[in-house]
Amino acid sequence: MRYEKTMIRFAALSAALFMMAGCAVKKIPPTHSYALSTITPGIEKLKLGTPSFDALRIVTAHSNRISQSMQIYYQDGNFRRQPYAYSRWYDTVDTMLQNKILTALDRAHIARALLPAATSADANTVLEIDTIDFIQDFSQDRRCVAKITLLATLIDNKTGKSLDSRLFQAQKSCTSGDAPGGVAALNAAADALTLELVQWVESAGDRR
Repeated sequence: MRYEKTMIRFAALSAALFMMAGCAVKKIPPTHSYALSTITPGIEKLKLGTPSFDALRIVTAHSNRISQSMQIYYQDGNFRRQPYAYSRWYDTVDTMLQNKILTALDRAHIARALLPAATSADANTVLEIDTIDFIQDFSQDRRCVAKITLLATLIDNKTGKSLDSRLFQAQKSCTSGDAPGGVAALNAAADALTLELVQWVESAGDRR
């Protein structure tokens, strides 16, 4: 009888300890992946009847920590840059921007042949993209904005000389101060910047 009571007490104690341990375990939130849309609204209005370039290669250069990363970065009021813990990009910023710009140039019929960086095919002209900034910024007078800065350079592939270069900047307000709000605003900023960049490439082709 004493043995049975001891076993019952032991079982009850074990159950209580198990429940306490279960309560102590922290639930880790799931990690959400976000993408930069390859669709640029309004790009069809820039479609050319005759391409400005025979073959145009798009490459990214001078990558930095943000552009090479899949982390979604924000900047706080003290200008400290941190990544969100449970939110990530689906791919690196450089790759997503290159795909977006490549798609937009194709829909605008900029060149007879558009070539990604990895291809071995020859191109007369190279469009070099340098991602300088791509961030959700909380440092501007308590406002939350998404900021993108790119340097675009057109290069003659035969001579290696720069044909034209321009710094592009876009900024959009965030509807919320979190990762989803930053992702939506960065997509909107990327749309505006891509339209401006395509127009610049078109005008540069006309001046050749």
